[in-house]
Amino acid sequence: MTERMSVIVKQGITKMLTSKRQECEQEVIVAREALKDNLKSGKTIRNDDLADCCIQASWVKNQSRLKCLEKCLKKFDEAIGRVYDGTYGICISCQEEIPTERLRAVPFADRCVSCKNEKNSNASFNDRAHAVL
Repeated sequence: MTERMSVIVKQGITKMLTSKRQECEQEVIVAREALKDNLKSGKTIRNDDLADCCIQASWVKNQSRLKCLEKCLKKFDEAIGRVYDGTYGICISCQEEIPTERLRAVPFADRCVSCKNEKNSNASFNDRAHAVL
C-alpha cells in the first residue's frame, strides 16, 4: 500500500475504514447508553450490598468498553489520515509494507506483526521492571 496507490484503491480503503468507523461509533452510542443505565440503577437501588456491587462491576465493565471503543475511533481516524498522506499500509517502525492479511484483520494497523510484537514485548518488560521497583 505504497504512495503509488491508485485513487480507486484509496477510495476503497477509505470507504472500508469509514464504514468500520461508523460501526464503532454505533457501539460507542450503545456503551454510553449502558453507562447512563448504570447511573439510573445506582440512584434507585440502595441498601443492598450485592446490588451495589453488581452495579459497580457493570459500570467498570461499560466504562472500560467505552474507553476501548473511543481508542478504536481514534485509530480509524489516524488510518484514514494515513490513506490521504500516502502512508497507509507502511509500518511506522520499520517502514516496510504491512502485509495485506494483517490489514484485513486489523484495518487500522500502523505496524507490521514483527514490530507490533517487539513493541508489546518492550512494554511488557517495562511494566515488569516498574513492578519490581
